[in-house]
Amino acid sequence: MKKLVKIKLINWHLYNDTEIDVNNNTCICGENGSGKSTLIDALHFVLSGGTCKFNTAANERNDRNVESYVRGKLGYENKEYLRNDDVITHVALEFFDDESNTYSVVGTVIYYSRGSKLEKHFYAIDNATIVSSCYVSKSSSPVLISELESNYKSLNKELSEFKGTVEQVKYSILSFLGLDKKDAEKYLDLLPKALAFKPIANINNFVFDYLLPERSLSLDNMKENVRNYSNLENLIERENLRLSSLTPLVDLANSFTIDNNKKTILTNLLNEFSLDTYLKRRDALEKDNSSLDLNIKELENTFNSLNEKKEELIKEINNLDNNELSNELKELNLKKVRLNSDLNKYNDLKNIVSGNIETVHNILSLDNIKINNSIKNYFYKEDYVKYKQEISNIKNKIEEKYEFNLESLHEYKTSFDNHKINYDSKLRYRDSLEKGKKTYGENITNLIDILKKHFRDLYNIEIDINIFADLVDNVEPKWRNALEGFLNTRRFYLFIDKKYYDEALRVYDRVAKEDKIRVYGVGLVNVKALKNVDEDNINENSLFSKLSYVREDARKYAYYILNEVQTVSSVDELKNYETSITKEGMLYQAKVARFINPKFYKTPYLGRESIKIQFELVSNLLDESGNKLSSLNSSIRECDSLRISLKTIKDKISQIDLKYDVFAGIFEKNK
Repeated sequence: MKKLVKIKLINWHLYNDTEIDVNNNTCICGENGSGKSTLIDALHFVLSGGTCKFNTAANERNDRNVESYVRGKLGYENKEYLRNDDVITHVALEFFDDESNTYSVVGTVIYYSRGSKLEKHFYAIDNATIVSSCYVSKSSSPVLISELESNYKSLNKELSEFKGTVEQVKYSILSFLGLDKKDAEKYLDLLPKALAFKPIANINNFVFDYLLPERSLSLDNMKENVRNYSNLENLIERENLRLSSLTPLVDLANSFTIDNNKKTILTNLLNEFSLDTYLKRRDALEKDNSSLDLNIKELENTFNSLNEKKEELIKEINNLDNNELSNELKELNLKKVRLNSDLNKYNDLKNIVSGNIETVHNILSLDNIKINNSIKNYFYKEDYVKYKQEISNIKNKIEEKYEFNLESLHEYKTSFDNHKINYDSKLRYRDSLEKGKKTYGENITNLIDILKKHFRDLYNIEIDINIFADLVDNVEPKWRNALEGFLNTRRFYLFIDKKYYDEALRVYDRVAKEDKIRVYGVGLVNVKALKNVDEDNINENSLFSKLSYVREDARKYAYYILNEVQTVSSVDELKNYETSITKEGMLYQAKVARFINPKFYKTPYLGRESIKIQFELVSNLLDESGNKLSSLNSSIRECDSLRISLKTIKDKISQIDLKYDVFAGIFEKNK
């Protein structure tokens, strides 16, 4: 059973920010006008999902309504209301479930704005208590439903908003509190009677008239019920006797099942450890042992054969003629002397040019030019043909690298110039946003300029032309993407005074047919044809209710295109309505579901807040473009530095090539 344990009221009549603890039976007492009825009405408003008729206090005319409670109606001659600006009201009820030992919160957030209908949101938070800091901002101002959801989410608590018709919301709240539909109907019937704040003159009349349901009493039905009850007792007694007689059989069946399981286990063990299994394993091991004996014998035979060959070789060495060995040794010593003489001559020649060879290799190893170390080996091994070929290959590689570097340098400079143009364009765009001006497409601004010039030249008047996106405000944050994507190009439709509409339409048609200036895709709203908003049929869960409006004609147009677009929390609810949408942008329309392309809402335009969002977006893009320009500039400097280094290396290699030709001539002369 869920019991009420706490009440929180913010901006509810005279209660600015009050928390009341409720402990079992609680007595509310006070003088007239102290707020007893106000508190009872707050409870009734939440529990009935906003469908209640407010309480009639003793000897008081009942003229209370939601707006009078939210704004704090005083009725003084010089001060009608306590709150005259936009108001956010909270009524939150905290319950304790003594069965599951958990807390939960049920409440409502009401938003009042001048010129707009009250916005009422009912919600529930499971496994949570009332946390005062979640209901106000850092500046101690009451928060909207979206901020309340975010604050509880930071505490790992999930806020669920009740959606649907008024009746659906009412029964959803009572279902959350543990009542099925039948009990909920009884509860809703009893609640206003229990909360009736009037003096009770006759307690018996009050109980019979208000608390007890009207039911007729039938003596025959009572007799029949007694007979049925007696028969039921006899049947239960007979069944208990039958049940007691079956108990020994149940025990016997359980004993049989246990013994049967034991038998199965023992049978499996016997099969696993049977004699046949062990005999098969023994035979396999004997075969493996025989195979190993054969391998050992083969290895012994091979070893004996090698020993015999070793003995034969020793005998052949001992039989060699010692004189033959002595003569061969003398010849080898003479060859060694001649080779040492030739080696000294070549070493002297190499010392003449060794310094030049090291210089050649060091130059070729500069500036990350990969050089094969074998080029030095070619020189010192006197393979000058290969040395010359390697030098030629290196010159070609350097020339290729030099040309590739020039191409890269040109590409980097071209990319830098393009990014610089893009960066300057974004910078001008951000400067415009900083001044509070949004930038629209060329087709829109062209048509506005053409129409204004036409009326200025022809009638000498300045007409007011507004874009729909500038005529709305206070977009509910979590529904912004859905609104921007659904409206798409309709965000940029133009509003013009109805008396100039026909003339403006003819000018638009003429300019579009001439096809000289881009004006296609822009809409002109026929304000005169728009009907007034039906205040009683506003769908509080539609996209229309997620916006506030600067002008009435924009509100009429939004009501025409948005009031039938139902907002839902999950895709499973989409098909329950003719046209519906999730906050992520999944749209259900004309029996088809499709996901709105994110590019349609990537750049927001609706309301004043869109300027701030666009400013942040373009600032991030400027940071990225700035980093890209810096990276390209570094690459340009590196390429230019490498170009100079490669040019220097080309010149050095040409000089070394000339020195090498001189050295090769000297070598051939002294060879």
